[in-house]
Amino acid sequence: VKPFTVKIGFGNVNIFSDKYERSTWVNNGTIIFNGKCNLGKGVKISCSIDAKIEFGSNFVNTARMTLVCVKSVIFEDDCLVSWNVTIMDGDTHKIVSSDDVATNESKPILIKKKVWIGCEVLILKGVIIEHDCVIAAKSIITKNCTIPNTVYGNFNKQLHDNITWHV
Repeated sequence: VKPFTVKIGFGNVNIFSDKYERSTWVNNGTIIFNGKCNLGKGVKISCSIDAKIEFGSNFVNTARMTLVCVKSVIFEDDCLVSWNVTIMDGDTHKIVSSDDVATNESKPILIKKKVWIGCEVLILKGVIIEHDCVIAAKSIITKNCTIPNTVYGNFNKQLHDNITWHV
């Protein structure tokens, strides 16, 4: 077993105040760390009963990530998540049809290895983001990002392909 570190509230992102940024951690499910993990200032994590959040090795969030997990959110290795990012695998409320059938079931999220998520991104339930992708700032991602080495923008629009990025 190799030792590693998990840091919460780390870093020095100058646009966020040390005095006012607060992290919250509500875990009624399972949260797994597979290696070094840095969760920045103001991170908010909510993991529901029977839900699972998994962080791959070398996960970094700079600040203010909101992660709401009802079913499953998995980050593979070497992911970078910027500030003010929200990731939700469910709607946190139930919508039912007239015959009392749920119409908005939660769906797992999978973010594969070496994905960079820009600031102020919203990722919604059921999304899979392929490896080596970049999600552009202020994007809303509602469907799978299926092509590796691609920059995706708002509503899954492909902006650039055959890219690489470095930390």
